[in-house]
Parts: sequence; structure tokens; C-alpha cells
Amino acid sequence: MLGCDLVEIDRVRKLYEKFGEKVVKKILTDNEIKLFNQFNKNRKIEFLAGRFAAKESVIKSLNKQIVSFRDIEILRSDTGKPVVKVRDKVLDNLELSISHTKNYAMAISLLKE
Repeated sequence: MLGCDLVEIDRVRKLYEKFGEKVVKKILTDNEIKLFNQFNKNRKIEFLAGRFAAKESVIKSLNKQIVSFRDIEILRSDTGKPVVKVRDKVLDNLELSISHTKNYAMAISLLKE
């Protein structure tokens, strides 16, 4: 099953400016928050938008079986490849790609049967 999502980075920036850490804690897991906190402000927004798009994409690939963004964790392997965990279980059969431009964050995922 294929999943895809596109997010306007400025929309995420406005949410972050309005709600701050509340929006971060809704989207990111504790491990992702540790990564998030290492970045400067602009990179934080890009990271948050990318993770939002990626998690939406994963939810679509999994046929919407997930109810919380925090059930999904996206970290990186040593090579930089996204590693997706759902409820602490690595999904070896799910491929994920995240990309950013100045205005958009986009993710596409493929669940291999």
C-alpha cells in the first residue's frame, strides 16, 4: 500500500508559533524530540513538518490503523535512511522517503506485502 503526504512548512511554522511545545508533543515521540531540540529554529520547523508528512504517509500506507502520531517513531539508520517504528516495533517492510523544499515537506511510503 502506498502513502503520500505534502505539508506547507509555513502552516507548521504558524502552529508552532501559536502552540509551541504542545504541537511538538502531539507529533513527535520523546526520541524525536531529542533530535528536534538539537536544531536551530528554522530547521526545527522543517523537521517537524517533515515528520508530520511522514507520519501521515505511514498512516495511509497502513490503511489508517494508527490513531496517534506518537505511535509512530521515525529515526535514522547509520546511513541516514529513515527507520519507522510503530508502537516500538520496527517495520522492515515499510520504505519511507522524506523531502523538503523552501515551502513544502513531502513524504512517500510504501508498505511491501
